[in-house]
Amino acid sequence: MDELVRRKDGRRHHDVSRSVQCWSVQGWGDLKDLRMDETKVLSFEEVYRGLDDVKLEQLDSQRATLVQEAVVALDRVIANRDLRFERRDVVAAEQELKGIAGWLIIPAIGLVLSPIVSVAMNVMGLKMIQVSDPDLLRDSRLWFIILIYVVTTVMTIVVAVLFFKKRRIAVHACIGLLAVLVLAGLVQTLLSVAIYKKIDADTIEPVIRSCVCAAFWIPYFLKSKRVKNTFIE
Repeated sequence: MDELVRRKDGRRHHDVSRSVQCWSVQGWGDLKDLRMDETKVLSFEEVYRGLDDVKLEQLDSQRATLVQEAVVALDRVIANRDLRFERRDVVAAEQELKGIAGWLIIPAIGLVLSPIVSVAMNVMGLKMIQVSDPDLLRDSRLWFIILIYVVTTVMTIVVAVLFFKKRRIAVHACIGLLAVLVLAGLVQTLLSVAIYKKIDADTIEPVIRSCVCAAFWIPYFLKSKRVKNTFIE
């Protein structure tokens, strides 16, 4: 009977030792000076307290370093993904900015209406001069003003054809036309002042209008992405 009891006690001691060995982690070090009660099952906290403090600090430091590196790597992955999506959205948006739409509708309308308005105004102006002051028709300066209107009208028609055909040269043609209109307006104003010997709001209005249009549309034709994507033929 005593022999049987000793065998049971030895088996119990062996089972407890095996449980402690299973709880230990490889690389953490051996258990030091850990006394066990054979009748008590050790908890994980008791085993953890028995480990070497220096090795535990090293493990905690390594674990913290690994976590920090993982967070940094994850941040980089997220940042790269967001950057790729942002670039893809920008490229898609730039590709959508194509065709005669948006702000380009305004110069398109102007190129269509400007020749019609110019011809109509010159015809009406000549008829009014014939009725009110026929002698003015002999003034060469008047006919020079009309010649300027004719030249700018022809230039506008040519630029309109290039514009609606989406020719690459249409961009430079539009910029050149705007510059010519500013110069033509200035010359016409000076001639009008010389003919009628007066200056008023109606006299300087064409120059101001031409300067404002050129100041807005020349930078637009130079910088606009829609213009670059549209006039490519």
